[in-house]
Amino acid sequence: MTNNICAAYPGYVLMYSATGNAVKNAQYYLNLMHQKYASIPVITVDGVFGKATQTATIAFQKAVGLQADGKIGPATWNKFGTEVISCGFYPNFVSYGGTTMQQGSTINQVRDVQVFLTAISEKYSAIAALKADGIFGSGTKQSVMVFQSINGLKIDGIVGPATYSKIGSVYIGLFK
Repeated sequence: MTNNICAAYPGYVLMYSATGNAVKNAQYYLNLMHQKYASIPVITVDGVFGKATQTATIAFQKAVGLQADGKIGPATWNKFGTEVISCGFYPNFVSYGGTTMQQGSTINQVRDVQVFLTAISEKYSAIAALKADGIFGSGTKQSVMVFQSINGLKIDGIVGPATYSKIGSVYIGLFK
């Protein structure tokens, strides 16, 4: 993988009691890192930097040789991206959550779709790599539409059961 799939650093240190989308992104990346470092506990992606997120942050920082202070500053944030790139690992495909995703959606599964499409973009250069920021914006919509076009699906930029299923089969096929 040649592109950093992580969202841009939010510009401020995330620490205990912080809330918001940047925290959700960090929680998602920490869960992704669990696939490589078993010492990092799986946490809920809820946008609240509580004790569990702090514990996971410390475990990640220890695993990658950073100062283990439980805060997510630029060094920790940037390490999320370099770890994903250097390891070439992606999240396991999870079944469709039942909620249609489209421009404006911000549910947690949007991040997965963004990562899956970025992995697929390595094989299909017409699909743009995306930042896994959990925000279904115009770039995500465009990548979905190109994916739908390539795969003979209805081209509407919406990720419903059929599109999600096809994303899954193509994504899983990358690793066979």
